[in-house]
This record gives sequence, C-alpha cells and structure tokens, in this order.
Amino acid sequence: MPGHNGRSVLLMALLLTTAAAGFFIPTSGNPWAFSFLKAGLFVCVAAIGLYALFKSRFPWESRPVEAPARSEETRTGAGPSESGSGRSWEGFGRAFGSFYRKYLKMVRISMAASSIALFFRKDGILKLEYGEDAGGTIEPHLVSSDAGLLAQVMANKTPYLQNHLSSGFSMSGRPGTEVRSFLGAPLCARDDVVGVLAIGSEAPDDFGEADLAMAAQVADLITEVMFAYRQGLEEEIEGKVFKVHLDFIRRLKSSEGEDELVTHFTQCLMRLFRFDRFTLNLRVEKSEEGVIQFVQGQMDGLAPGIRFPLDEGLSGWVLKRNTPLIISDIGEGDYLRPRYFKGENNKHGLRSFIGIPLGDAGGAWGCFSLESRRPGQYGEKARDVLINFATQFELAFQRMRCGRQIQSIRQTDNPSGSVRFELE
Repeated sequence: MPGHNGRSVLLMALLLTTAAAGFFIPTSGNPWAFSFLKAGLFVCVAAIGLYALFKSRFPWESRPVEAPARSEETRTGAGPSESGSGRSWEGFGRAFGSFYRKYLKMVRISMAASSIALFFRKDGILKLEYGEDAGGTIEPHLVSSDAGLLAQVMANKTPYLQNHLSSGFSMSGRPGTEVRSFLGAPLCARDDVVGVLAIGSEAPDDFGEADLAMAAQVADLITEVMFAYRQGLEEEIEGKVFKVHLDFIRRLKSSEGEDELVTHFTQCLMRLFRFDRFTLNLRVEKSEEGVIQFVQGQMDGLAPGIRFPLDEGLSGWVLKRNTPLIISDIGEGDYLRPRYFKGENNKHGLRSFIGIPLGDAGGAWGCFSLESRRPGQYGEKARDVLINFATQFELAFQRMRCGRQIQSIRQTDNPSGSVRFELE
C-alpha cells in the first residue's frame, strides 16, 4: 500500500501476533472471561490497526513528499506539462497543425503513396499548407486555383482519380518528385470548397476506387476536425482578448504620463498580435500633415518627430479619411506603397499593415499602426479587436493631454502658483 513506513508495518505485525496469542490465554475456566477477552483484543487490534493505517496514508507528522522539480523546458512550454498528456497546451491553432501533420504522414504510409499534400483556399488562391514527397517536407507555397488537377477537384466538388498522367504532376516542383497516379478530394464546407487533399504515386495505375473512397473520407475527417478546432480557437481568442482588455483597463488607471500609457498599450497588443513595428501618429493642427509621435520596434529612419503629408502614404490616408485600413502585402505588385511619404526608405522588409484612426465623427486627431514582416497578418477580426482597444486608449490619451494643457495654462496665468482671493 503506498505511503506505508517501516514502523507502521512492524506495529501492525506485533499487534496481530498479540491478538492471536490472546485466544490461548487461560481464564480459570470462566467462559465469560474468555469471551470478553477475545472481544477486547479484537476491538484493540481493529482500532490500533486502523489508526496505524490512517497515519500511514496521511502522515501529518512526517515530512511531506516533495514534487519533482520542474525543468526550465517545462516552464517555457517546451517540455512536458503537468497534464496527463505529457505535453504543454499551445492553443487550438498549433494543435490542429500538429494533428494534420501526423495524420497525413500516417495516411501516406498506409496507402504506400509517394506524396501527399493539403491545400487551403484563400482569396481565390490555393496555398499548400503541408505536404510530403520523396524529397521530404514540402515548403508552403501558393498555387493558382485554376491549375490542372487541383482545379478539377475544386470545380467538380467531388473526389477525382487519374491513374495515367503522361506528363507527371509534382506537388513541390522539385525534380524527381513527379507522380503518375493522382487522387484528389475536396474539403467542403456547406457548398464551398475550402481546400483540397492531394495524394500521388510515382507508379502509374496505382490507385483504385477503394483508395478514392478512402481519400474522400480522410478529407471529410480533416474538414470536421478543422472546424471543431476553429470553433475552439475562436473561443480561446475571445477569452484571451477579454483578459488582456481587463488588464489594459487596470493599467490605464496606473499610467502617469502619455509615454507610460503608450508603453502599456503596446505591451498589451504584443500579447495578442505579432508585429515588428508599432507607430503612433498625431495630426498637426491646422495643416495637412501628420507627425510620428511614438515608435516601438523597427525604426527604418522613420523616428518620432518626422512629419509626413496626408496625401502620400498609408498612415496619412488613415488620418485624413478617419477610416481603418488593412493592407495584406504592401510590397505586392510592381509599386511599393509608401507608409508615410514618397521617397522614404523602402528596404524595410515590412509586408502587412493595419492602421486604426483615433478620434470621433468630426475627424481623427491621430492614428496608430501595426506592421509585420509577414504578409497577410491582419484581417477583419484584428481590426475589430484593435478598434475596441483604441476606444479606451484614445479616451485616456486625450484626458492626459487635456490635463497637461490645463496645467500649462495655470502655470502661465499664475507662475507663482499662489492662490489669490478678491473681495468686492
């Protein structure tokens, strides 16, 4: 029994031996005395035995058992956690990624396929999310949705089998990875195709109808799991946003100046979004210019104090039109859109941009932006969350600015700081 110590076991053994010997103690022929002796010994043995057992299970006076020390890897989330699964929970997004990687590897092995790939559609473009072929893991890349076999799967919205590919088809584009047999199954949500599962073999005529049916079932399972994880991810994000928002409101009360307020603001946003640069811009009064007020992260020569016209860059557009702006990739196409003014440093490497105005219906007095080196980093959900945070931020920022202006007026009108009373 776990928790027993040597003294408890020895005590129980001695008591049991004494009880057994008590049955043979002479009692001068008095049967009642013998009966009472047996009963008394039984009661003593039972009581003391239960007490010893209870003490061994709950050793109040003994030193408590210490839990093994957690390693540094566990504290940082890289090692096993305290949960029964032996792994730390990293969120629904990462969990889904881990699931389909392991699942696709298992499907490829079980079907003896040479390659397998999972494509997701976004804005009319297919993106290879994960894949494997003879060359190893396939790097994520974009594929035109009107290209060949994948286009047929998407257009027909049904599983597709092609066993005699004369020219070959490669999911990675690497030489020597062409397949001669192809299976494709759509990932359907209601009446829309959100992705394609593709399976290939180097040998011709390698798949049959049973393999096609299996590919369809695999695609359906991935779709169901994907939407279950997505629902969990949305609830997880909403809970996290709520906690960060409460923390931000608490920090607003302790902020003693504009710089401290902006620092708290950026720290809270960093818990929700990935960005390489945060910028707070203010509109210059009675002019068509803005000025960079605060920067967190990458500078690129665009530091606080630099002015910019409202008609040339993305930040000026947000300020002038008092409207949020999302750019998935500011470097897309032949023309690199300036963030502030024409001729600025365009070697910054930043791709995603989102700008949120600060103000009311009468116009914007400022704006802030997040920029990331990753394209497609911000969407409508990010916009809605940032607008919610911006409401609290602009009220606190304006209150501090008004307080500073009032203090400045008081010092100008009454430099000595003394209070004067006039009696009529």
